[in-house]
Amino acid sequence: MKKPKVFFCWTTNSGTSFYRMFNYFKSMKKQIDPGHSHWKPDFQGLAEWEYKMDQKEVQNDISFLLENCDMTIAQKFNWYGGLAVLNAQSQLFPDKPFYSEFDDHVFAVNPDLPAVDTYYPGSESENIIKEQVVRSTGIIVSTEYLRQVFEKLNPNVWVMPNAIDFSIWDKLKKPKKRTNKRVRIGWAGGGTHDKDLEFILPVIKKLLNDHKNIEFHFLGGITPAFQGLDRVYSQRKWFSIDKYPQAIKDMDLDIGIAPLRDNPFNRGKSNLRWLEYSALKVPCVASHVEPFKCIEQDKTGLLAVEPEEWENALVRLINDADLRKHIGEEAYNKVKKDFNAEKWGVKYAEMIKEMIKGAVKFSSKAKMVDVISGNG
Repeated sequence: MKKPKVFFCWTTNSGTSFYRMFNYFKSMKKQIDPGHSHWKPDFQGLAEWEYKMDQKEVQNDISFLLENCDMTIAQKFNWYGGLAVLNAQSQLFPDKPFYSEFDDHVFAVNPDLPAVDTYYPGSESENIIKEQVVRSTGIIVSTEYLRQVFEKLNPNVWVMPNAIDFSIWDKLKKPKKRTNKRVRIGWAGGGTHDKDLEFILPVIKKLLNDHKNIEFHFLGGITPAFQGLDRVYSQRKWFSIDKYPQAIKDMDLDIGIAPLRDNPFNRGKSNLRWLEYSALKVPCVASHVEPFKCIEQDKTGLLAVEPEEWENALVRLINDADLRKHIGEEAYNKVKKDFNAEKWGVKYAEMIKEMIKGAVKFSSKAKMVDVISGNG
């Protein structure tokens, strides 16, 4: 039987596009043929084709993919060019499913983030996304929480979690030999978490004062509030997604942290920070909020809410190398079993084949919304 062709249409930065699309291509190719255009998102930038719809190269590229693929999966649109693609497929190929894929709660951006200047209630960008969601055949999201967010606009929502490609992470080179025996605590991630990290700043300061055998490391630049502190180090260089896993490995962390304030935007985040630490057998202390409810306390990580809980959790790991090793190995085994990109890629391909057949994923709540809206 001929494998269905699926057009994966990326619009966001290279890291997000990798985790939400590229990451699964290898293991889904036995079941489907994942197609994509030659334009790709720049590092920390966007695939700017949406702003260049008047260019023949872009038009030809999109037309070829729409005509030759059985289904389209597109990321969050940034401009009207994306809606034009959706409209073209809907009008020219009404029998071909068009799904939209989201990895963030775009309707509740934290007010301290630069993106709030673009995505705010009633903004042009928000209206573009709402039209994309409503007009899509269905939605694909990374978490159950996001399903509940998006089903209010489109009841057909499928959950495809983030996962780790162990064929990459298991083959990383060992980091350079350390020059000291201090316990390394660190953070690796995007540049949108300054306020989340500042929440535990008093804890880090106290630990640095009380424990001379520890040091703190940032990857990707340092949160301003941490600048100038003794035994706090930072790599200011940003790494492309293909070099990012090795960059985290080279940090040679003993403990990873994943602080998140509890608000709607952060509840829409995934557990990716914990997944990455766990792929390296690094034990993690994380905020006890929605994305990290997958962590089993004292087994696959430590959860904390108040500063005192953060301090106690970190002190336990600082003072107990055996506990660090135990939690790191348990977390690794959990992620390799339940968040393995090879396994989820196969499941994703099966989901896609069902979507092409016309299957839908309505929750009981979504059905109620659908009836109330007059479409049930």
